[in-house]
Amino acid sequence: HIFSIPELSHFLNIFLCLMQTPNIILALLQWSVANLFVMGVAALLWQSLRLDCWHVDCLVYGFLVIYLTTLLMMLLGLFGWLHRTPLLLVSLVGGLGIGWAWRSGKILTRLNLREVATRFRIRHCERRQYLLAGFFLLLIGVQLIRFGVHIWFLPPYVWDTLTYHLPNVAEWIQHHRLITFDTPVKRSFWPANYELFQTWFALFPHHDFMIDAASIPFYLLATACVYSIARTLSLGRRLAVFIALLYAYTPSVTLHATSGNNDLSIAAVYLFILALLLDWKQRGVHLRKRLVLMWLGFSLAIGTKPYIIFIAPGLLIF
Repeated sequence: HIFSIPELSHFLNIFLCLMQTPNIILALLQWSVANLFVMGVAALLWQSLRLDCWHVDCLVYGFLVIYLTTLLMMLLGLFGWLHRTPLLLVSLVGGLGIGWAWRSGKILTRLNLREVATRFRIRHCERRQYLLAGFFLLLIGVQLIRFGVHIWFLPPYVWDTLTYHLPNVAEWIQHHRLITFDTPVKRSFWPANYELFQTWFALFPHHDFMIDAASIPFYLLATACVYSIARTLSLGRRLAVFIALLYAYTPSVTLHATSGNNDLSIAAVYLFILALLLDWKQRGVHLRKRLVLMWLGFSLAIGTKPYIIFIAPGLLIF
């Protein structure tokens, strides 16, 4: 019934009304500014933690964006500033500082974007197979449409999400700080890094219409990790992309990408650490940087779901 014409028209009308609300548009613009700030700080740290391998460095940058987002939400929540106005002020002041440092060349190394684009074109676009590339793009497009439909039409429905993930998000946003509250579900007070990340998707609009998208960054990180692992194992680019798409289309992975549940975040961290270890085994460089990144990864995972402790020994032994 969701895809019947009256229902589709009803949801489209809701969407148009929502987007015509000035507060929502302003909130999305403010959220964009905050995202740019986090991405800028991540780029700053990435300069010191990059591992000189393009596909592994992409993983490092994506992980840093996720890690810094949860860290920022935690700090603001502890100080009672979990509101879009203080967060916007922090983002603006911090963004101006990063911009000034970048222009003056004191912190960030400037990148020659034209040179990077030229190298990418020469390296990855020679002898392109347009049919195969079109097939890959079609698969990616279908998945994006699937995510969009799921996020917009289906509200959160997983028991864990409704009983102890989203109640935390609601209470924190309403009180502008991290608090405990009366609830019969004691798991609400377990490590809650994922709830911090969910809060990032609802704090600015003060609405839950994007809350199901909170796992998509972890989904993208996990899929990119599979590609990086395949490349580290000396597989070709096309085969590595195909394997990554197989992982991305695995039903349980796809389901968790928009379920509002925190299992996929642990999978992403596990694959991220595994990618770091395999790349170190192959190239044997930047061990200290990898140890720092692995420590950050374990910290994020332990603060998200305790069962990372059960699977961590396998990584450590490896």
